[in-house]
Amino acid sequence: LMDTDFAYNGSLLYENPSTHTRTLGLDAAMHIEKLGLTLSARGADLTNQIVFNRSLNAFEALDESVRFFQASVDHDLRWGFFSWHNRFGYQALGDYSDVLGMPDYFYTSTMQIEGYVFKRAMWASFGAYLMYVPEFRSLKYLPIIGEFVQAPEAQPVSAYPLVNLYLHFRVDKLQAFIMLENATSIISDEHWFTTPEYPMTDLGYKIGLLWHFRN
Repeated sequence: LMDTDFAYNGSLLYENPSTHTRTLGLDAAMHIEKLGLTLSARGADLTNQIVFNRSLNAFEALDESVRFFQASVDHDLRWGFFSWHNRFGYQALGDYSDVLGMPDYFYTSTMQIEGYVFKRAMWASFGAYLMYVPEFRSLKYLPIIGEFVQAPEAQPVSAYPLVNLYLHFRVDKLQAFIMLENATSIISDEHWFTTPEYPMTDLGYKIGLLWHFRN
């Protein structure tokens, strides 16, 4: 949630004098195979947490613990060569959600078509990945320490969607994939930020190749 060694107030970097945050948590999950549903929840109690005060201009050590809760619902749908996986998650930090940099909820979805083609000479899959996050006050990345820290001076990150498209195929000992990243930029000129001062990457692609030369 927050780097335990450093704190940052927008202009100065401080060494965190407190001991490391201690976490006591409990996880639970339930899978309903007939419905393709997986329900999971996690609760945690955080102590020795350092946060900004309500005015966001000074640090304060919390006397009370911070209670963290997260719940998610996963649903898998399979029909022949088509599969669709959805996840909806809710998370809360009580009164400290804004200053500790977490969205209230998130949604991810993956749709995929896969199977053999060309008389079973090649296996291929084509799919799309979607992620949506609402507006929230994100943590800020500091390259000097390689960590994310609280950033009270930063504007909240606006809600943003992310869509990736991919194609993966396998022929005998050859495997390859092509991924189109941030396909959302094809239909929108909006410039979203994933964290303060770090915009989402432009439209790009990745290509991978794996070839086994040994039997």
